[in-house]
Amino acid sequence: MLLPYLDIKSTTGGLLIPRMTTTQRDAISSPAQSLLIFNTTTTCFETFVNGQWKPLWCDPCSIFNITVSTNLDTICEGDSAILSASSANSYLWSTGDTNNFILVSPSATSIYYVSGTNNGCIDEDSIQIYVNTLPSQPSNINGPTVLCNSYSIISTEEFNSDVLVHGTSAPTTVWFAPSYNTPISYNSINGCPPGSIGYSGSWNNYWGNFVRLPELNCNSLDTISLSFDVSHSYFDTHPNDWCRFYMWADNAYKHNVISVKIDNVDHTYDAGVNGKGFKFSEERSCAHVEVLFDISNIVNKSNILFYIEPSCGYNDSKTFYVWFDNISVSSYTVNNNAVYSVTDEGFIYNWSVPTGWIINSGQNTNVINVTANNNSGFVTVTPYNDCGDGPSSNIYVEICP
Repeated sequence: MLLPYLDIKSTTGGLLIPRMTTTQRDAISSPAQSLLIFNTTTTCFETFVNGQWKPLWCDPCSIFNITVSTNLDTICEGDSAILSASSANSYLWSTGDTNNFILVSPSATSIYYVSGTNNGCIDEDSIQIYVNTLPSQPSNINGPTVLCNSYSIISTEEFNSDVLVHGTSAPTTVWFAPSYNTPISYNSINGCPPGSIGYSGSWNNYWGNFVRLPELNCNSLDTISLSFDVSHSYFDTHPNDWCRFYMWADNAYKHNVISVKIDNVDHTYDAGVNGKGFKFSEERSCAHVEVLFDISNIVNKSNILFYIEPSCGYNDSKTFYVWFDNISVSSYTVNNNAVYSVTDEGFIYNWSVPTGWIINSGQNTNVINVTANNNSGFVTVTPYNDCGDGPSSNIYVEICP
């Protein structure tokens, strides 16, 4: 007997009608009147009536979504962030809190979850808070710990014997001390050790004289170092006693002295048109003197003559004296550029250097190029990020005398 209805009897299952998305539904060709489907896009039971799809029943929870937000998604260790949830009537956070907002202070990057309910519907959301820490201490600084200028001796004289030539003139190949006004002479007793050239006397009548070194070939050089040991007198009533330095090059006298250092301390005295030297500002015994000459603009550097000229500016009974020993001429090359670096760990690096040094490039990076001066000291690097400064690393750099 044909029944007027379909009777499905089951206590272990149900009727599963076709499930499809809105796109799949719309692709049905000529759907039959009253065709029934479940739309997975809208979570609605739908039927086709009079040429259009109409919902029969929709899941009320499908349009319920809670959202969670924060005022800061990245914080520094020890700081806090506010997490806020919305669109629900009640909330439960993974921290156990039940308010719609919470204050969190994670010590490491963390994910927070919140579930919300609304009219029997439940939804869940999450948010990640990133935690930055202070930078770690940098690696050991790579770079030279000693910076020394380089020298190459051109000539040297220790005055173990008398090498001076006196008179009114002499060949340019010898040590020459003119005979006028009491010449600079050899002395076998004074010196550093004994054996030197110089002068000693009283009633000096404004004495002054020079010693000229043998001519030197300085081709391809730009800076010359003239060094020697000196012992000399000092009187507080003789402020004009001094010693100057100059040279003969390109057929003229040149006052091209850069600096005069005594025991590595600058004592340069500039007398204007009379050149540069140092004053007898204290009594000295075997003090080491270094005079630097700039010869970069000399055209003919093959036969340069260097002069040392001490003078007494007074005429009294005080015994004025000066003795020179171990006179040496050398090429001089400045070696004050260096590179310092640490391993790059992605931070910003702030460098500090001794007073007077120059950071030519690389500040805020892990590699710097510097130009040093005469000051020894620490090169220090401190990493930092948005959270602040991390611990520093340093290296002590010694500048050679």
